[in-house]
Amino acid sequence: MGITWKRTVGDISEDIINKVEIKYGIHFPDDYKECVKNYNGGHPVPNIFSYDDGGEGVFDHLLSFTSEPNIVVVYEFISDFMPKGIFPFGTDPFGNQLCLITEKVKIHLQLFFLTMKNLVRIPLQRYVTVFLSS
Repeated sequence: MGITWKRTVGDISEDIINKVEIKYGIHFPDDYKECVKNYNGGHPVPNIFSYDDGGEGVFDHLLSFTSEPNIVVVYEFISDFMPKGIFPFGTDPFGNQLCLITEKVKIHLQLFFLTMKNLVRIPLQRYVTVFLSS
């Protein structure tokens, strides 16, 4: 099943993404970069995904690199409340952030939810790769 992206806020260039990578000393995965270049701030349809334990989640939208609150604003707002190396890339409809875990120069495709109470690791490596490359 393919994913359709709705309500995007315009294509972005690799240069805009590179500025964020340089600012925070990270490197986004290529499939994420391709996705956000084409669907910046977009809402995926369908937007339901499955956890490895059989539960389900909802992916509301990709964080935009260009419209407010953009990915940098969101990161700056939540960075004091989460471990170093966690970087948001999207949200669910309940105000939680979907995040990637990073190392010094490489981001691993693991999904984290930053909720108002805690940080929850969700093993979704297969899903995130398929989802972002759709």
